[in-house]
Amino acid sequence: MVETSLPKGVRILRERIYIRFIDPQTGKRKERALDYAPTPANITLAGNIRAHIIELHKDDLFNEAEFFGDNKSEEESTAKVSPKLFSSYAQRWLDLPTHDWSSNTRKKYKDILQNHWMPHLHDRVALHIDYDTLLDSLTLSGVGQKSASYYNDCLTVIRGVFNLVHAHPDQSPTRRLTNKKRIKDEPDPFTIDEANEIIALAYKKHGVRAGAWFELGFYSGMRAPGEMLGLKWTDFDLRSNTVKVQRLRLTNGKIQEHTKTRVNRLHNLNSRSRHAIDQLKPLTFLNNDFLFYHDDGKIVKTGKIFRNDFKRILKKLGIRERRMYDMRHTFATFGLMNGVNPAYLANQLGHSIEEFFKTYSKWINSVMDDLQIRLIEEAILKSGGKSGEITPFLELQKTQATDFKRKELERETRLELATPTLARLCSTTELFPHT
Repeated sequence: MVETSLPKGVRILRERIYIRFIDPQTGKRKERALDYAPTPANITLAGNIRAHIIELHKDDLFNEAEFFGDNKSEEESTAKVSPKLFSSYAQRWLDLPTHDWSSNTRKKYKDILQNHWMPHLHDRVALHIDYDTLLDSLTLSGVGQKSASYYNDCLTVIRGVFNLVHAHPDQSPTRRLTNKKRIKDEPDPFTIDEANEIIALAYKKHGVRAGAWFELGFYSGMRAPGEMLGLKWTDFDLRSNTVKVQRLRLTNGKIQEHTKTRVNRLHNLNSRSRHAIDQLKPLTFLNNDFLFYHDDGKIVKTGKIFRNDFKRILKKLGIRERRMYDMRHTFATFGLMNGVNPAYLANQLGHSIEEFFKTYSKWINSVMDDLQIRLIEEAILKSGGKSGEITPFLELQKTQATDFKRKELERETRLELATPTLARLCSTTELFPHT
């Protein structure tokens, strides 16, 4: 490569890249060798580094030792060094052994770095990146137009990188970046009649694999497709009607040997989810591996085939389109509306009790509101007119109160299923009857 084709102030000598600049303190020209091979990309990078030094000179901000990460004397100024660029910190952060990430999470963060931060910051000296520079990068990369969840992930990445750059958080330019408020979608469950129609049509038109998939999804509340595609026959104890939920199938088709919350759980099968398992048993049990297989004998590794079936079934039945994940919400809300203990449901779904109440507060409040108004009406009935003078309205309240007592007795019976000693009886309850 000839000298005239190099960026200004850059030269190559004996397979090394050098940059030249003026020392602002002495006014003398200085030269530093960079720790990069003389490839076209690195030569361009060297030109950008020199240009950045010139910018710092103009603002009287250039400190050679800080910039290059050393304390070399003038005589040692030709030593082979490399400034601490954002790109080196980013790679170091990504490769930290202390990260307890899934492969999907690491890929997500790597993609964020490559798509949004590296194009604008890779050749900048990390210590000289300020808040305004980060804002410009967010604007230029279009991150501000993304969802709140994705935007916050981008901030998680940049904060992680600058935690390595600065010893104290107060020094980091990321301290002024604020997360967007995430608006979480409300659960959008199906009615139980809709669920049963979907299951019936799936068995009829799409076969046992599809029918069992939707029956298990609606009547177990497992995460679909991740947890359901991670199930193996060895996870089941069909004598006690339980299954250990302990792994996920990721979107890339790989298996992750823990659940989303990293807490394995023992899930009780009821009559409907057990029915789904019994339908699959003749098809895949002898494989002694995963539950769901394609017709060609290959393991189902993504939820695409079931999502396609789901869309067709909803369209055929004229049911409003929703996510397949809403099978899980259907199980939870159906249980709540029928008096099942929230703590038991939270355990079955793999939720913390706090997260469960946050997610399903509307349904929990509805059940409690109904209970409270019935108690009030019963009190009104007790304090009503004399014998023989009960108005038609109070006659109605009397009927409602009687009905309330009957339902409360039924509810107490169902709540017993939530106790540790009786939880396994869930496999025989008719809470989830066949259609």
